Amino acid sequence: MVSVEGFLDCCTTMKKIALAAFLIAGLCAPTLSLDTEHFVISDNRNWDDAHSNCKNKYTELSSIYDEQEMEVLQTLSKKGWIGLFRAVSNSNIWNWTDGTNFSFQNWDVHQPDNSVGSENCVVENGWWNDYFCGVHLPSFCSQEMRKMVEWLLIVK
Repeated sequence: MVSVEGFLDCCTTMKKIALAAFLIAGLCAPTLSLDTEHFVISDNRNWDDAHSNCKNKYTELSSIYDEQEMEVLQTLSKKGWIGLFRAVSNSNIWNWTDGTNFSFQNWDVHQPDNSVGSENCVVENGWWNDYFCGVHLPSFCSQEMRKMVEWLLIVK
């Protein structure tokens, strides 16, 4: 015979497993992919502050690896900082803040142009535009699904 506590522990574990499977399957929200969930942060911040905020509260400023992920961000907001930055001022070398390879590109016409000589950060506004990092804008943060699932399994 199973005790009440044993039954409740079993149910709690089953709920956690079901919820984790639900999240991993990507059925939770239209902003969810298998690896990453994206959030729009409407507080206007400069790029450095937006980056710090994303690292503290989520995982990182959003990195975009393909057209599908680009479309996810576009459903969240019209404009915001993403995690792409110029590695060296006045160069054409770009890096993602999460350290992943920069391969997918979605630059607007005549971008990047570094028009004022210090446009080292990138704004997503349907297309990408290099922009002065000191401008205060909304931002896109990402949360790794692995971290979300770990949190679910720890929280009772």
